[in-house]
Amino acid sequence: MRNPFSFGVAVTGDSFCNRVQELYDLKKAVESSRKLFIFGERRLGKTSLLKKLISSLDKDDFIPVYIDIWKCISEKDFITACANAYAKAYETKKEKIFNFAKEFFGSISPSITVDSEGNPTISFGAIPASLQNTVLEEVLSIPEKIAEIYPQKQLVIIFDEFPQIRSFESDRAERVLRSVIQHHEDISYIFCGSRKHMIREMFMDKSSPLYRSAAHYPVSYISLDHWIPFIMEKFKSVGKTISSDCVEYLFSITDGHPFYTQMLSSVCFEIADTDMTAVSTVDEAFEILMRRESHAFLSEWENFSVNEKKLILSIAKEKYTSAIYSTEFIKKHQLPSASTIQRTVKKLLENDVLDKDSDGRYYISDKFFSRWILRKDH
Repeated sequence: MRNPFSFGVAVTGDSFCNRVQELYDLKKAVESSRKLFIFGERRLGKTSLLKKLISSLDKDDFIPVYIDIWKCISEKDFITACANAYAKAYETKKEKIFNFAKEFFGSISPSITVDSEGNPTISFGAIPASLQNTVLEEVLSIPEKIAEIYPQKQLVIIFDEFPQIRSFESDRAERVLRSVIQHHEDISYIFCGSRKHMIREMFMDKSSPLYRSAAHYPVSYISLDHWIPFIMEKFKSVGKTISSDCVEYLFSITDGHPFYTQMLSSVCFEIADTDMTAVSTVDEAFEILMRRESHAFLSEWENFSVNEKKLILSIAKEKYTSAIYSTEFIKKHQLPSASTIQRTVKKLLENDVLDKDSDGRYYISDKFFSRWILRKDH
């Protein structure tokens, strides 16, 4: 019997839960040619949301361009990824892709090859240092040219895993991108990333090239009133049932985090008989899930320094706290000096291990990791 729950991949179709308001907001933003940066905790389904947005746009009225920056480790990779995404949005036939390259690149001629699936692909040889700025600007200016060719359509450029651009050898890509897109008044841009701290810094730090170049749009958890019908319907679709009490108890463990809610629901489905009415089954599923995730959590834990482990464990015990620099908190958890804690907090925030809520309280970003830490004998 096929398990009806999906996680760990971009979720589409019937496996996608809710996000009705988010889709409405994003579509309105696209229609108005707005520029947004989307941020949220890891595994919140941001990529799934973007793919759902793209599939919801009428191809007669919109030209969506999706660019995944995750695999880009250099500026040249970024140029290549953008060029291919823009070319495929413009044309798919090999000979037309070649014409596209000739038409849109003046300073350097890219090569057209065929990938393992038979799709035409643009690639670049060594780009001379003297032409790097020019080539980058040419590529990032392509959307404006496409928009001029199709004035009746709305163009939306989506950069997923955008913080990866910070790993490049310089901030040139950010600087050139800012200088180019500020003139693209009729094109919508969406920047998205899992490095929550970094993407906020990119658009809200005054020293960043992209400061205030896009409005912010946080993505959060999904509420219980959406999960109850979703999970119950998934069980029903394959001949099983689950009580609303079980779903509510499951929700109390995951807080509605999409990845963990689907994952825990999946394990519940695995072990449940035809009818799942006992909340104890959720506890059993959670124990199985913790065992399965233990190796990954342990690998992550072992990469922390002693002071980082002490602070993470102390915050996990409190769950939420705004008093990490207080004498009382330091003594209670036998932590190092406040200055050491400050440096440790900075690093953990930058790596999205810790986060801070609107009330100024610190917490462990990954709630299941936090639960694992408390269960482990350190």
